[in-house]
Amino acid sequence: MDGFINVNKPKDFTSQDVLNVIKRNFRGTKIGHGGTLDPGATGVLPVCLGKGTKLQDHIMGGKKTYIAEIAFGCYSPTLDMDGDYEICDRGFSLEEGALLSILPEFTGEIEQVPPMVSAIKRKGVPLYKLARKGESVELAPRTVTIYGIEVLAFGKRDDLPLVKLKINCSKGTYIRSLARDLGKSLGTKAIVASLERVTAGDFSLDEAYTLAEIGDLAAKGDYSFILPLDYCLKNIPAVKCEDIAAVTQVLRGAATDITANIPAGSEVRLLDFADNLLALGEVTAEQKVQPRKVLYTVRQRKKPLQIIDGEFREYPFSHDTAVALGNFDGVHLGHRYLLEHMALEAENRNLTSLALTFSPHPRDFLTGGAHKYLQTKEAKARHIGAAGVDALWFMNFDASLASMSAQEFVDNIIIKKLRAKILYVGYNFKFGRGAENNAEWLRKYCAARGIDVRVLEKITYTGIAVSSSNIKDFLCAGDMKRVNELLGYNFSLGGTVVTGRQLGRTIGFPTANLDYSSSVLLPEPGIYITWAKYRGQGHPSVTNIGNCPTVGDNLALTVEVHILDDEPDIYGEDLEVVFLRKLRGEIKFPSLEQLKIKINEDAETARRFFAARKGR
Repeated sequence: MDGFINVNKPKDFTSQDVLNVIKRNFRGTKIGHGGTLDPGATGVLPVCLGKGTKLQDHIMGGKKTYIAEIAFGCYSPTLDMDGDYEICDRGFSLEEGALLSILPEFTGEIEQVPPMVSAIKRKGVPLYKLARKGESVELAPRTVTIYGIEVLAFGKRDDLPLVKLKINCSKGTYIRSLARDLGKSLGTKAIVASLERVTAGDFSLDEAYTLAEIGDLAAKGDYSFILPLDYCLKNIPAVKCEDIAAVTQVLRGAATDITANIPAGSEVRLLDFADNLLALGEVTAEQKVQPRKVLYTVRQRKKPLQIIDGEFREYPFSHDTAVALGNFDGVHLGHRYLLEHMALEAENRNLTSLALTFSPHPRDFLTGGAHKYLQTKEAKARHIGAAGVDALWFMNFDASLASMSAQEFVDNIIIKKLRAKILYVGYNFKFGRGAENNAEWLRKYCAARGIDVRVLEKITYTGIAVSSSNIKDFLCAGDMKRVNELLGYNFSLGGTVVTGRQLGRTIGFPTANLDYSSSVLLPEPGIYITWAKYRGQGHPSVTNIGNCPTVGDNLALTVEVHILDDEPDIYGEDLEVVFLRKLRGEIKFPSLEQLKIKINEDAETARRFFAARKGR
């Protein structure tokens, strides 16, 4: 989980003690705090979870407000009353007028010497450890800012005069040092009697949770106390990525163009088109944003993907579900975006994340046609699993499901069978008998039943809609650059190597003939630069898709792979062919000799292509 917890730290707990207690509810999650509080102090202690730890400096750098009681006429080595202290000036009388007259000296930008019991390190050793050994170190003053000091009340403790102050200050201000210096200015000694932090940046005490409250909520699976990553970034200007191409750039750490006029050197928040926080960046002189801290990452599933193929019988999950619903053909950038966000939201709400898809494709069942897919069922499962979801259900699309109304589907499947609390769909999603209902209907119908529906709006990549149909159009045109951009990964074919016509071997270019799934759509016939994967390794290759017109007429379509740096004997073995670029269309040559010359040219072009990639 990622975000922040606003903790009301109890007295006599160190900041590390607080983290140790919270860790029990977030095992395996990175955790840190946003500014130490002494054991004797209470109040606001921001705790960072997961990627929230990357934003600790934004929390620690914020303004802070303390309520401090300061006792005069006494001293302790720790400058507070939590340990032994001595009364050294019982006759001191604290006059309100005298105190008010010196407070201006302690507001604004001042020089302050830290206490010896601080966590500042000297040669790698915290000062408080040196103090425990009786050692003393000469400390240089530090510049801090006290924005204001307000007198709240006067009182007594052990017959010592005491004042209660409200102090607004910057990072690095020590209230114990302030107490010491106030006493010195009034001609006596002074220490902190009690200290409570009531604000730290955007975190306030009235919205903080006790450790007991956090434990109780977490035990119930209620993580509403976790604040989002952008909670402490509200005052940083935002730059929105309107296109998935820009989002991809940001997540790769590459600079992206912006249209907003923001001064160079400014820190900005980088958001996607749905206002999700992606990264923090810095505006360059060229009016680009260079990401500095990438905050969005795919959820890391701790267990293997659970696959349900066919009948869904007894409820197999320990929690209610968040469900992403769709065909997910190709698991392209849009699908990945939806699945990743569903998985992250499910984790934040302690739900099981489930992708629900159909087998066969509804169009296959309804038309009786041989629908062509962008990948096999196994490849779809692999790519859906990479999005961080917990489970995948290949639901049988049969006559019973085809005749089911939209209301019946939601009531019987989504609510009763899956116990869904959140449902994710694409903007063009249609379902129910005759595809009679759409995403907007689904949103309204589910809202009345306590289910939150998230509809993913149309996603574009450099102005092109990211959709399975568009990807198939580019694939049929052999435009592998566009295909791979919209998929978000390189298109591939997998299968078993079988014996072919073995013509390539006779002309010096042996090939592996791929027995691929007939359900997968092939790229346009032609010659392609490819990456061949077998026996756990990848090899540069050139692949021909076609009917070999030079050899004969009306021959069967084949996929033949020539490995450039190897001549393996891999008959009967698995082979995956990854398509990188189209070299040319299929040509009928006058002779085998001319075919050989052209194949040799193709191989050299491919070698130059791979050599250039190595230099990147």
